[in-house]
Amino acid sequence: MFPVQLQIDATFEALEKAVPTLRDEAAEILPQEQLDAFEIALVEALNNIVRHAYANRDDGRIEITMATRQRALIVVLGDDGIAADATRFQPERPGDLSDAVDDLQESGWGLDLIRRCSDGMSYRALPSGNELTLTFRT
Repeated sequence: MFPVQLQIDATFEALEKAVPTLRDEAAEILPQEQLDAFEIALVEALNNIVRHAYANRDDGRIEITMATRQRALIVVLGDDGIAADATRFQPERPGDLSDAVDDLQESGWGLDLIRRCSDGMSYRALPSGNELTLTFRT
């Protein structure tokens, strides 16, 4: 039932448990063929929060809110970790995923995957923490 609100520990173990539940909730709104892309974007975003916003901290929490608005599923991820470089969230230059794959980097593909698997992404650093919003058109 929407909206969905969930608070989880910022650990990889907690993400493993939460993602299937969030995917099941998204399945009520998104077409079946869009669910894999939803899951990839969500996992990449959550992993980035654990890895970067809460680097060297074991007390982090992630607030997750999913709601529908104007024929879209909106997912808001909030945390009180280290702020990200907002310039990294600017719209991507033209190209396709093969451009990133050609670089053969082990990491650093997360934002590109999120961009390609969602219909929109925005980031804000707030006094209370960080807020990443992902949009998936229904």
